Amino acid sequence: MKIYYVRNTNTPYSIDYYQETASSALDRYNHKKETVKATDYAKVEGDTEELFGVTGQTVPLNTDVNKYTGFTYVATGSTLSEVVSDTQIEIKPDGKAVAKVYFTRNINPADSPSFTVKYFLQNVDGEAAATTYTEQAETKTVKAFADAKIYVSSQAAQDLDGMWDQIKNDDYLTQGYHYADTMSISKTPGGQGYEVVKANNSTVVNIYFDRNTNNKVTVKYMKETLNPVTQDPTGEYVEVVADRVTINGGQTGDPVATVVTGANFDFASYVVENKYRNGTTGEVGFNFDHTNPAYGSIQAQKYYVKVKADGTTTVEIFYNRVKDNIPVTVHYWAKDLDAET
Repeated sequence: MKIYYVRNTNTPYSIDYYQETASSALDRYNHKKETVKATDYAKVEGDTEELFGVTGQTVPLNTDVNKYTGFTYVATGSTLSEVVSDTQIEIKPDGKAVAKVYFTRNINPADSPSFTVKYFLQNVDGEAAATTYTEQAETKTVKAFADAKIYVSSQAAQDLDGMWDQIKNDDYLTQGYHYADTMSISKTPGGQGYEVVKANNSTVVNIYFDRNTNNKVTVKYMKETLNPVTQDPTGEYVEVVADRVTINGGQTGDPVATVVTGANFDFASYVVENKYRNGTTGEVGFNFDHTNPAYGSIQAQKYYVKVKADGTTTVEIFYNRVKDNIPVTVHYWAKDLDAET
């Protein structure tokens, strides 16, 4: 008696997919290694294909080489990877045959995913810095690799060599701002301090800037000059250099105050109405000019000037000569007639 066995046509087999780990790609990005080892791959959980076929038959895999955005299929003959993808599989009778397909992460600018860097500048609220920020029109598009971590703090050590140089914008540092690391970190997911690059180019990295609060302001006291011929006030002024005040000037004795970039600085505390009408200066006959058009803005006895970022903000406080009310002492002399006899 002969017994015949027919090959099963529904013998299971499977295909597993592997991606290079982010840490391996990071080492390649930072030129710490050139080859991807078998241990540098991680199985893509949930992507295993469960298929069926004829026992003993060898079938091609027909892999979609573009299956993962931001990754490159490892084909036969690859010099980058120590392992290459299976292109076919023999279906085993026990149904446990497994093919392995490998993908490396793209780290070259030509084919790696990109992310967008946006910049936000702190607003002002009158005399102070506001708690809100305005997004700037300028952006940057930077290349990395899928799942790379991009840190947003100027103080953080970037995983990717040279990455901070690519995403920073020091131009704002010359415009009266500084990196607001605490705010930038707080805006990342969970306050973790970094964004993870997505393979679909949708990642956005936000970097915040706060306004400087120690800007320099020079206060000058200006006295009206006198026409040497007519002895009339000229309407022109000259600085009393000895009385100049430099706020946040950095020199010993300079007053220190909160002076916010782009905000209104109230210099009313530096206005001394009787500065040149008291005995301590030996001067009389000068009145403080309350309404000189040189003052930026006058509101409820507050004198405002818009703060510049370059340290050239200057306040000039004017004092007018008072005509015809300066005390004059007149001496009268009588001729001694007796002296002539």
